[in-house]
Order: sequence, then structure tokens, then C-alpha cells
Amino acid sequence: MDPNASRPVDVRRLRSALTDLGAGGVFRELLGIFLQETPERLATLRKALAAKDAQKVRFVAHTIKGSCGYLGANGLLALCRDMEGLGRSGVLTEAAPLLERIEAEFKLVQTALEEELRT
Repeated sequence: MDPNASRPVDVRRLRSALTDLGAGGVFRELLGIFLQETPERLATLRKALAAKDAQKVRFVAHTIKGSCGYLGANGLLALCRDMEGLGRSGVLTEAAPLLERIEAEFKLVQTALEEELRT
């Protein structure tokens, strides 16, 4: 069994790719950017939901989803994909509980990335 399977983020592939390219220092920078920008994006997502702005919901969820992809935050990626779909459909009735799940999953990812930065 993969010990990282239950972790909220698996950054091994990103770290390996950047190290292979000789850009190991970029790894820490990318984690820092994600940790700084994602809370702002989540706040924007919450405001878009309050305004019932489905297009903005779709766009912000898509943006977060992309960041999750390169970091290996697959659980958060899946939740953002679901939110993006709600935004695309224009039906936001299930979006508030989904945002709660996204925010909870982000906290797990945030903790894991902060641990990663301490190593």
C-alpha cells in the first residue's frame, strides 16, 4: 500500500520533475505561492457564491483545480472539479455545502504543505 495514498497531497512527482530540471528551489516557491493565493481564491469563491455568479464560481474553481493538479492535491482537485461543474451548469443549490468540503480539504492540504516546507 502506498503510504502517501491517504495524504491530502502527494508532491513527490512535482519535486522530482523540478529536481530533474535543475530547478529544485522552484519547488518551495510553488508551494509558497499556492499557500498564499488559495485562501484568497477561496474567499473570492465564497463571494461569487453569495452573489450567485455562476461564471465566476466556474472560473475560480477551475483556477484552484489547476493548482491542485500540479501539486498532487487530488482530493481537493476532485472537489474543485465538482464546483466547476456546478458553475458551468449555473445551478448553485449544492455549492454551499461543497464549498465547506473544499475549505476543509484545503486545510488538510495546507497542513501537509506546511510540513513539507519544514523539511
